[in-house]
Amino acid sequence: MVENASPTTPPLGGNNSRPVAAILIYAVSIVVAGSLVAPWLFHLVHLRMPTVPFRRVFDRSLLGVALIGLWPLLRCLGIRTWGQLGYRKSPAWWHQSAAGLLTGVGSFSLAGGLLLLLQLRSVNLPEANLRPLFGFVLTGVVVAILEETFFRGGLQGAVQRASNPWLAIITASAVYSIVHFLKPKGAGIADVNVNWLSGFEYFGQILTRSWGTPGVAVGFVTLWLAGCVLGLAYVRTSALYFSIGIHAGWVFTLKTYAWLTDATGRRTWWGGAALVDNVLVWPVLIVVLWLCWRKIKPLPS
Repeated sequence: MVENASPTTPPLGGNNSRPVAAILIYAVSIVVAGSLVAPWLFHLVHLRMPTVPFRRVFDRSLLGVALIGLWPLLRCLGIRTWGQLGYRKSPAWWHQSAAGLLTGVGSFSLAGGLLLLLQLRSVNLPEANLRPLFGFVLTGVVVAILEETFFRGGLQGAVQRASNPWLAIITASAVYSIVHFLKPKGAGIADVNVNWLSGFEYFGQILTRSWGTPGVAVGFVTLWLAGCVLGLAYVRTSALYFSIGIHAGWVFTLKTYAWLTDATGRRTWWGGAALVDNVLVWPVLIVVLWLCWRKIKPLPS
């Protein structure tokens, strides 16, 4: 992809059905190819790391196939520059990244404080060692860049080409939430039973067991709202920088919060001790969504 790109987002509100068909083909291809590759990758990984479970290899297999297939998908959708993907050239890119980071850290810190006040979590300060924080920062940045490039710049941008911004935000956010919750407890394939069909077997377990996990419905709404915030920020700024900042701030805060606090074991009608499965996070995200709608300005060229 070349750097010089139009400062605008992809045209919205078209009637072209090609993007929808391309995305559907891409999604099916990821599942089929990822499921076929996973058993072979599992045996290869076990030559060096024999304790790695099949579920982890399956997740990496799907992610790898998705990343490999993203380039031809973007080409098919007419996305040929970094600017069209959301990485516009602008001297103010770091301002939006920093503002997004502060928004992400501040919003989830507020939500975490509410759980502490309600005694759903308790403070448990570890030994004086800042090394984990650097890991949290790195994880936040990497996850934010990868996921925002894929879900907002790629998926949402593609849907916008065939519909309108709101439908694109809602759709991409739903996919974003579903993908994060397709990790059922108790699902897996025993090492000795892994064969060339194990990927499809595990994917079947994912589809049938994921929605039985406690708190999954609340968590789905939480991540859907979070996706809407990120998607609206992308539409309002015509760039990914603010979305990446928010996302990185959220990931960093979640990991730091889990490191500094412990769950008390209490569970109420409004949810548990994790930020993603407690409805108290919803008002915070709704406020951030409103701020994105009212306060964010397009990125200057």
